[in-house]
Amino acid sequence: MGQVTHHLTATRNQDIFRRVHAALKAYGKLVLDVPMGTGGLDEHSNFLSLVFWGIFGGIAYTSGDYFSWLEEAGFHEVKQLSERWIMAKSG
Repeated sequence: MGQVTHHLTATRNQDIFRRVHAALKAYGKLVLDVPMGTGGLDEHSNFLSLVFWGIFGGIAYTSGDYFSWLEEAGFHEVKQLSERWIMAKSG
């Protein structure tokens, strides 16, 4: 999961992560493969955000955004595995 989240608003992403957490079995894992912005004013983040906002209403969210949403949804051991990959455990 992940290639959907940058197309959605922050509120929709929070809702989706809550639903995924509720649907996963104990000790299930959620893996996100998603282009993330830096939160800064760099060219990469600005370009991604412009494209995602113009087409879908989303932006290039930061890893911090994803960490917050996942933890709020009840996930534990949230880890960034690479530039694009985040993993979280359900229990």
